[in-house]
Amino acid sequence: MRTFLFMLVLVGTSNIASGQAFRLNDEDGWSPLPEPAAGSAEEGLRNARRAIAREAWDQAETICRDWLTRFTSTARIRPLLGDQDVPVVEVEQAQSPLVGEVRLLLGDALRARGELYPAAVEYETVARSYPDSPAWLDAVERCYEIAVIWSKQEPEFLLGIFPVSDWTEEVEELLIRVQERVPGSILAERAGFALMEFYFREENYRLTADMAAIVLENHPTTPQADLARRRIVDANRRLWKGPENDLSGLEEASSILSYFIAEDPVAAQRINSAQQLREVQEDLVQSEWSTAQWYLRSGDPVSAAYEVSRLADRYADTALWPKIKAWATEKVRPLIPIPLRSLVDELP
Repeated sequence: MRTFLFMLVLVGTSNIASGQAFRLNDEDGWSPLPEPAAGSAEEGLRNARRAIAREAWDQAETICRDWLTRFTSTARIRPLLGDQDVPVVEVEQAQSPLVGEVRLLLGDALRARGELYPAAVEYETVARSYPDSPAWLDAVERCYEIAVIWSKQEPEFLLGIFPVSDWTEEVEELLIRVQERVPGSILAERAGFALMEFYFREENYRLTADMAAIVLENHPTTPQADLARRRIVDANRRLWKGPENDLSGLEEASSILSYFIAEDPVAAQRINSAQQLREVQEDLVQSEWSTAQWYLRSGDPVSAAYEVSRLADRYADTALWPKIKAWATEKVRPLIPIPLRSLVDELP
């Protein structure tokens, strides 16, 4: 028995080394596939695959480019016939159904040599032009992988001023297209999160919050829902530029945290939502207090008193409230008419 198994392994190893292909037959055994005809498209594809398997990247590129020269052509067309103002465009015409697979292999060879942009062009060509190819889904996934690599690269500048390598547009385009091409899939979910994190690292907080909301809408059962919710809160808090600026981001963060705590307390506890809500409320009360201070500086202590009274309804339990109350008592109360001093005297 051991001798038989050893011979079987040797036979299998020999066939793999020679590149012999097999398929499962009706007797649950393996039958060798016929060798492709010399000079055929199938032979070129097989040779490219063998070169890739040997990590012979230069040879694989040469084989693929020669193959594409033979089995594709370029047509020049005008999208709107008869309209002379519409530019002529070049369109690749496939003369073999294997074009998508060969372009994928060409992209793999280029990527292995570190030539990411030319590789991305090949993958994008497959994803855009050959949706029926067996290589289509692999090409879409490789577009995602290159976009993730670019999203983590720091931009380079010439003389510290002129951008030399900034992949922002390419990252956005590739990751958005992945989500459009395979909606609802795990790959689309990963692309959505990758784009969300890219925006967050780039400090584009409005798009971070928008992308996080899209991910939660498209993938409501994602195991990374906590991260998306945290990014919405983080982004909206960072959109607030200080006490005298727009409060919409803080208000949205407060609403999200309050809803999250009420609807999913266990998940809310995992991301420490209660503490985040307290911090957001401190920012809100600071900002709204600045409005009361502005009224006082503008010579309108009555409006300042009303503003503080309104704050008491929402923020009397915040850490900043004692300071606000003391300010109202010392600065505002002496300046308002006696009948209105109850606005300050009755503060909690």
